[in-house]
Amino acid sequence: MIAEDHPVMVSLSDVRGIERADLAAFRRLARVYEGRRLPTHVETRPEGSCFASADELEQAGYGRRVRGFAVSPMSPLPVAHAWLTIGGWDAIDAVWANFGRTFPADCHYLGIKGWEDEHLLDRLSDAAQRAWRPWAWAGMN
Repeated sequence: MIAEDHPVMVSLSDVRGIERADLAAFRRLARVYEGRRLPTHVETRPEGSCFASADELEQAGYGRRVRGFAVSPMSPLPVAHAWLTIGGWDAIDAVWANFGRTFPADCHYLGIKGWEDEHLLDRLSDAAQRAWRPWAWAGMN
C-alpha cells in the first residue's frame, strides 16, 4: 500500500470532491513508479498527448500502459497522467520528457497498470480537474 505521505497522495488528499472510498481504493491499487530516461527507440511526444501516446506505445509493444497521477516540481497539483512501464516500476514518460522544464526523474508517479480500473481513475481525474481547473497549468499531461 502506498504511504500517505507520498507527494501524489498528499496532493490528492487536498482535492475537494474526491470520495474517501475512491482515494482509499487508489492507494490500495496503485504503485509507485520512478521516472526514467526514454529508451533510445522511444521518441518524445507533444504536450497534452499522454493518454494517446501511452496507448499507441503500448500497442506498438514498447511497454505496458500505466494511468494515474503525477506531481511535478513545477506544480504541487496532481495531474491525471499516463505513461509506460517496461520493468514494472519505471515511468517511461514520452510527454514530460519533452516538456523542457520537467524531467521524469524529478517527478512523482502513482498509477495502475492496464485497463481494469478505468472507472475509478475517471472519477478521481474528474474530481481533481473540477477542483483545480482555475489554477490548471495547461499542457502538463
